[in-house]
Amino acid sequence: MIRFCPWMGLVDHVYQNYELGPVFCKLEGFLKMLCLLASVLSLVIISIDRFIAIAYPFKRHLNHKASYLVIFAIWALAVILSSPLAFWRSYKERQWADYLEKWCPEVNVETTKYYWLFLMLPLVYFPLIVMIVVHSVIIKHMDRYERMTAINETPVRVKHSRTLIKMLFIYILTTIVCWFPLQLVVMYRRFKSPTAELPSWYLDGCFIAQ
Repeated sequence: MIRFCPWMGLVDHVYQNYELGPVFCKLEGFLKMLCLLASVLSLVIISIDRFIAIAYPFKRHLNHKASYLVIFAIWALAVILSSPLAFWRSYKERQWADYLEKWCPEVNVETTKYYWLFLMLPLVYFPLIVMIVVHSVIIKHMDRYERMTAINETPVRVKHSRTLIKMLFIYILTTIVCWFPLQLVVMYRRFKSPTAELPSWYLDGCFIAQ
């Protein structure tokens, strides 16, 4: 995510033209959505596994083979759901007398609008909100978990489990805080009136969000 998303957004805002070329015109939205979906789906699986570990501490968890299958399934699903963005953008050029204009518009704006709505609400923000609730419950019941596992677990391992859960909770909150401004800007542009001009704050807001 760090390798692809920030610098592409920076190039978009530094240059007036679209300077990333036809290949990244297709890949930019796809890669950003791929990273977002893979991250959220991974957090969902980790949260479920942690919740089961707390609620049923003596129940068997995912083994290595099952973990690899889950990872493959997560990335496969993320690729499938993100792939439309690779087909809905088209690189265009227009030669003026003294200037070559380059841009990367979406082919079907109306379809893309509902595609984003479908992905963001049920597949991204709803799971993240659920995970916050789940981890809040887990943290609240950590004392009970520690008493149940005190016989079979060392104090160091129990403390390590508590630390991991708190770190994951903070990571989920950070994910929401970091991604929400960008999605808010995207949703505003998708659902604004086609005849309305973008407000003066839009470009600055979009740059800060990315």
